[in-house]
Amino acid sequence: VNYTNLADGTYYLNATANDSLNNKNYTETRTITLDTTFPQINITSPSSNNTNTTDTNLDILYTRTDNIFLSSCWYSNDTYLVNTTLAGCGNITTVTWSEGKHNVTIYVNDSAGNLNYTGVSFTIDTMGPAISILFPEINNTNTSNMNLNINVTYSDSRGIAEVWYNNDTHAGANKSLGKGGTYFNITNITWSEGKHNVTIYVNDSAGNLNYTSVSFTI
Repeated sequence: VNYTNLADGTYYLNATANDSLNNKNYTETRTITLDTTFPQINITSPSSNNTNTTDTNLDILYTRTDNIFLSSCWYSNDTYLVNTTLAGCGNITTVTWSEGKHNVTIYVNDSAGNLNYTGVSFTIDTMGPAISILFPEINNTNTSNMNLNINVTYSDSRGIAEVWYNNDTHAGANKSLGKGGTYFNITNITWSEGKHNVTIYVNDSAGNLNYTSVSFTI
């Protein structure tokens, strides 16, 4: 007897035969588990691919299920030269990630050898952007130029998110300079007589902040 088109699951099989004199014999019972379904796997954190973060201890969390039985889970990253077993199909929580981009792939298979996998990429960025005031070249400059321009340069290898400044009282006077590029001038200001303190801030796409200041007297 052949059985075909069976659904996934566990089956118990034995056979019994008797002759015309009702002599009987039978086989042992065999257990057969049929599993043609791949395990399900989904990375839940980071929730977005290509995330920028300052967290060097970033945890990678994932869900995994199988209709019969999960056998093992493991992951590989970056060079993909080494596979790391995840005991109990646990999350990745003990890695200290180095600065830069990482690519992680998590694999899971079931008791029948069906394999599935998923991946995520993220960038560890703990370094603040570079920022420098080009003009005035000297701090605490004295000048008669009431329309003095302030020239600023800034950069970050992974992208600038925002640039802004405030001056003098620094009380709620933040003024956005936008984002992008590598150079900005603070212009169109008529400075009053006396000393002025200006601080320019810049942050990157991971939230790292840097700033620089200049003082001058009109």
